[in-house]
Amino acid sequence: MWLAVAVPAALVGLAVAALAYHRGKTLLSICLAGLTMTAVSPFSWGHHWVWIVPLLVLLLAPALTTSRPLLRAAYLIPPLALVAATFIWISYFPGAVPDGVPWVHEVFAIGIFLRPEPPGLLRVLYSGVYVWIFAVTTVLSALWLALSDDRRVG
Repeated sequence: MWLAVAVPAALVGLAVAALAYHRGKTLLSICLAGLTMTAVSPFSWGHHWVWIVPLLVLLLAPALTTSRPLLRAAYLIPPLALVAATFIWISYFPGAVPDGVPWVHEVFAIGIFLRPEPPGLLRVLYSGVYVWIFAVTTVLSALWLALSDDRRVG
């Protein structure tokens, strides 16, 4: 079953990474290749998802380079969503946050909503958050590259 999911995911992820590379989007290409590698691995530890850090840099760049406040606020939504999603581990692992540190749950509000462990579909979604990040990043990157006018090669 793993191969039936991993092979198509690898092919799609690496195809989008290659397209990004040929369009001159090197950092996006590296992020996609790293996320793909980690998503299709039969066993990934949390620290293998280090590829989220350069992805965060990539997502923050437009917000940091624009001088228009409203546009800056809009550009900050994806990186904030990525940070919130990656800190879901606070709730996933029992005892990850000591009881004497309540501010962690206030800063990362997602910890409040997912404790105790949610039932059914919500549990499936949050327990596979890193794979969902890979899937969303791959699909949105493919759409962005397909709609982009930049056809530069190399």
